[in-house]
Amino acid sequence: MDEYHDDWTHLWWARADGAATIHDSDEAAVDALAARYPAYQERRPCGPVVSVEVSRWSGWSFTPPDGHRSH
Repeated sequence: MDEYHDDWTHLWWARADGAATIHDSDEAAVDALAARYPAYQERRPCGPVVSVEVSRWSGWSFTPPDGHRSH
């Protein structure tokens, strides 16, 4: 989802860097998705599964100059 606010206190982002692997037919990966997300139990996804071995997380969120958030 991409959304912009003029009020920067609402802005943030997260990034995951890593190596991706495409699994053409991996029933174990689809089973793991179905176990985690109930919608996939009723309608299992088809096609390849992409897994990412995350090596680094980074992100940003607005912090006012005084360091105190007003949420």
